[in-house]
Amino acid sequence: MLVSSPSQAEYMARIRCVDRERCLVVPVDVGKRSAMALVADHCHEVVVDPFTFDLNETGVLELLAKADSFAEFVGAGSVRFGIESAGHYHRGLVTRLDTAGRDVVELNPAIVKDARGRIGARRVKTDVQDCLAMAEVLIDGLGHTPTQRSLAMSTQAAWVGQRRRKVEARGVLVRQLHAQVDLAFPHLTDCYSHGLDMASLRVIMAHICDPARVIRLGPERLREYVTKRGVRMWTLKAAQVVEAARLALAVPEGQRQAAQEFVARDMALLEMIEAELSECDRRLAQVMADTPAGVLVSIPGVGVTAASY
Repeated sequence: MLVSSPSQAEYMARIRCVDRERCLVVPVDVGKRSAMALVADHCHEVVVDPFTFDLNETGVLELLAKADSFAEFVGAGSVRFGIESAGHYHRGLVTRLDTAGRDVVELNPAIVKDARGRIGARRVKTDVQDCLAMAEVLIDGLGHTPTQRSLAMSTQAAWVGQRRRKVEARGVLVRQLHAQVDLAFPHLTDCYSHGLDMASLRVIMAHICDPARVIRLGPERLREYVTKRGVRMWTLKAAQVVEAARLALAVPEGQRQAAQEFVARDMALLEMIEAELSECDRRLAQVMADTPAGVLVSIPGVGVTAASY
């Protein structure tokens, strides 16, 4: 079901007095390195056959040349470019057309899919079919204009995205660490109610995640070992860790040694990710003051606020 919007109403009002043959739409189906486009008019006729072009400056000039050539031929009163949102691949082309002063809109993939179904190709996914479907969507006046952001907002959105990716990576890595620790040093993490938030646990995981070595050290020397690395550890906690080492069930030697190495390597990786998260927070704090009302940009799925990003 197609729903009217202010942008749709504005477009339709703008072309109301223009002959349908002189109202052109240029749907573009974007891929990773190249794209396909065609030119159609509001009579639903394809007037420039589908063609492919590279997603670079040369390719954009080819796209504009084909569209402008036919627009000049028919004395077009309107030429609208429509680009289906495709992850991040479409953004460069949208920005290039928008800054060049072209009438360009982004198309929701769900709307394009619905249009493909209406032309009888819902299950047929080809670039040509997508372009034809997008042409129908453009003729209906659908699509939204590119989001206009200030430099501060664009910078903030980029750093929010970077932080979101690193938070996701940290979650995956922590889960992997817990699995490997269970093989390298069973029940070590059971000694800590707050898990990786505890500095002494991190030292053990990064440097001495081996029950046999912990047993040889004993509680007092284990505490000294951790303390020498700048982390305070209570004697009772050291004794608890040593007792866990004594009760640990060992997996085959090769698997255990590999798991111990994986834990040490992943702990180093975790420190790098957390350092990147700290840098994201620092950069977001810097740019926040330059954004409207001094607040963080709202991006679905990130859960970022001005108070807790």
